Amino acid sequence: NVGVGFASFQKNTPCLRDANNPEMSSFKERREEPRRKVELLVVFTQKGPADKGSEWIEGTIRDASPKGVRIFAPVVYEPDDILELYCLLPKGSDQLQGGQTFYRMEGRVVWRDESRGQMGIVFI
Repeated sequence: NVGVGFASFQKNTPCLRDANNPEMSSFKERREEPRRKVELLVVFTQKGPADKGSEWIEGTIRDASPKGVRIFAPVVYEPDDILELYCLLPKGSDQLQGGQTFYRMEGRVVWRDESRGQMGIVFI
């Protein structure tokens, strides 16, 4: 049934807003949690078999919610890939050498935009 699939797509797809387009700005936000603008350093790698040889990539979290983040990075992974992430926080209890504090997270890629170097991650 096409109608059911489209309704599901609409429910699970974030609303796009454009202040210059009145039709777009009238859409309702569909995210369960609001995003907050942030600028945080993150390093991440794809989780997988130990013999895969993980590559660590540096990126920036530009917005976040309690359920996930949007990351800008030179490498973006495919939807459903599982990532291990370490976010540099200004304060915390897990201080590394040099007083830097990182927070460990795990997430699943839910969307990607390779042309803009960004991807959406939901925490797991």
